[in-house]
Amino acid sequence: MNQVNILSILCLCVLINLLFPGCTKVQHPKSEVQSLKLENAQAYNNRGLAYFEKGQYDLAIADYSEAITIDSKNAAAYYNRGDTYLLKGQYDEAIADFSKVIEINPKLSVFYYLRGNAYFKKK
Repeated sequence: MNQVNILSILCLCVLINLLFPGCTKVQHPKSEVQSLKLENAQAYNNRGLAYFEKGQYDLAIADYSEAITIDSKNAAAYYNRGDTYLLKGQYDEAIADFSKVIEINPKLSVFYYLRGNAYFKKK
């Protein structure tokens, strides 16, 4: 096989990987299920954001909660739910969610600020 053919095959493989990511990956069924769970958690979180933008806070909280049920380490869902609770004046719930975000990701100082803000508003 000459160098032109090898280069063509290599380019074709790269193109296939770019156009169809994941088609060349072999996944164990359990890792595939876990991947789907994470995608579903993200979908619930995203829909919760849409409800939040529309002012439908209870529906947003329900979707964030579902995302957390699917993926208990989903810091974004805890943050979003905590932020929604804060907006609704449910300070204890907001504090609990911001505390969970801190537990998951203790190096991000903004969540300490948000939790402190919830404590301040609770007074």
